[in-house]
Amino acid sequence: MEVISINQKQEAEHKERLLETIDAMKSKIENDEIKEFVATSISPDGDVNVYSCTLDVPGAIGLLEIGKTIIIANET
Repeated sequence: MEVISINQKQEAEHKERLLETIDAMKSKIENDEIKEFVATSISPDGDVNVYSCTLDVPGAIGLLEIGKTIIIANET
């Protein structure tokens, strides 16, 4: 019998949500629903990365700022 802790279960569920999000974005790109994007991530070691696929730097900065604003607005 394998014993799975609550923490392991939560981590597995979180990983599944991460993969579902990436799959949804991939589908939208394939269906021409996404033309540009900016995404950020953090590693278990605390390293932060920004991924962007935009036409230019101002577009990338704009998308990053819009995303930040949406997250803040949804938290209040």
